[in-house]
Amino acid sequence: MKKISVTKYDGTREAYSQEKLVHSILRSGVKHDEVIPLLTKIESRLYEGIPTSEIYQMVHGTINEAGFQQSSRFYRIREAMAKMGSIQFEQFVAKILDKEGFSCQWNVIVPGFCIEHQIDVIAKNENGESFYIEVKHHRNPHRLGGLGIVAEIWARLEDLKHGYETGKNKYDFTSAWLICNTKFSDHAKQYSTCKNLMLTGWQYAFDTKGQRINEGLEARLDLLDRDEVDKLLQKVIV
Repeated sequence: MKKISVTKYDGTREAYSQEKLVHSILRSGVKHDEVIPLLTKIESRLYEGIPTSEIYQMVHGTINEAGFQQSSRFYRIREAMAKMGSIQFEQFVAKILDKEGFSCQWNVIVPGFCIEHQIDVIAKNENGESFYIEVKHHRNPHRLGGLGIVAEIWARLEDLKHGYETGKNKYDFTSAWLICNTKFSDHAKQYSTCKNLMLTGWQYAFDTKGQRINEGLEARLDLLDRDEVDKLLQKVIV
C-alpha cells in the first residue's frame, strides 16, 4: 500500500508500520497463516493521519468479525482494564503480584526523610527484596505513561531510601516499580532504564535484570484463573 503517516495519542505523527500491525495481530493470538486476510482488510481502510486508537479498534473489530473470539479477548482485556476504577486496578495488580509469589501490602503510609508517602503497593519477593510500587491507571487505554511520573517516582524512592538510612522507616527498598495499564513514552523508558526503575505496562516490561520487550501486563494475566479474567471482561461495554 502507499506510504501514509499515523497520528499517535500525543498528537505526533509517524510513518505507518506494517510490521507493527502484523505484530499486533499476531500478539492477539491469531496464527501466522491467518494474518494476511486480516491485514489486507485493515489496510484497505487506512487513511493519511489515521489515529492509532482507530487502528486499534479496527484490529479488534476485524479479528472479532473473522470469528477469532479468543484472539479478540486480548483487545477486550485492554479495554476492560481501562474501565476499572483506580482503587480496583491497584487491588487487581496486587492480586497478580500475589500469584507471582510476592507478599504484598496495599495502600501503606511510609515516612521518607522529608515527607510521608502513600504507597499503592509494597511487594516483597522470596529473596527478601522489597519494592515500592506505584500503580498508575488511565481511563484512556491509548494514553502513554510519561516522563513526569517516572521522574516523580525516582524522587520519591530517593526520599524513602534516605528515610530508611536515617531510621525513619523500616523499608529497605531494592527499587521502585511503575505498573500501568497502558504503554510508556520513549522518554519514560529511557529515563527508567538509566535509573534502573522497573516498568510494567501494556506489551512492555523492564526489570532490574534487563529489558523485556512485548511481554508486559497482559502476559501476567495468564497467572489468573480464567474465571477472574472473564469477570474483568464483563466490564466491557459492547
